[in-house]
Amino acid sequence: MFTCSSIIIKFFIRVSLSILLVFGIVHAATLRNNKITFHYVTNLGFIPEDYSCTIYQPCSNIIRYEVDKLTKDQTLILRSGRKDSEKVANTFKEYVGGNNNCFPDLPNEMNFAYKGYFSFYYQGIYNSFAEFTIGQTGEGGSNTWRIGGPECHIKKNRNDKTYLECISVEGHVVNFTRTVAIGDSKGFDIDMPHLTKRHKHNGIEE
Repeated sequence: MFTCSSIIIKFFIRVSLSILLVFGIVHAATLRNNKITFHYVTNLGFIPEDYSCTIYQPCSNIIRYEVDKLTKDQTLILRSGRKDSEKVANTFKEYVGGNNNCFPDLPNEMNFAYKGYFSFYYQGIYNSFAEFTIGQTGEGGSNTWRIGGPECHIKKNRNDKTYLECISVEGHVVNFTRTVAIGDSKGFDIDMPHLTKRHKHNGIEE
């Protein structure tokens, strides 16, 4: 049975929340499916050890996966809100250990960042990374993925295109190259330079 005092308290709670939302102190947040695709690998896995999201934004450490039936490309789905903040960017810098990410600079703000155990098979060879970080920025009006870790360094190929070179726990050199958007997903081509077979995109050998 509701008392007069309980009704008044609930009324003031609702009014207070409305005021906070209007002034942007609390942001209406949505748990979104953020998809990042990795090409040319199988048995993709990611076990979050830690993660950071903007305050009042939802975050989940439950990872979902998709596999393209035609190309067999592997997609990770990180469930989080998409409100960027300096707090998350600072955490990302701590996770990767400096500037060890897929861009020559570091972000000022980020939507979220996850650090954990990342693994996959490339042409039958197992690779794992103990402190691999996956994050997303909202800079420039578009959501851009950043990856990195203590054992990763940005480099350029002979075509002056940047890529991220990482050393797996198993001691293998693995390269990650950013790709263009595919549907609602963006991601990275993966190859092991001392092992790579030539891949084809739309029938054109790379």
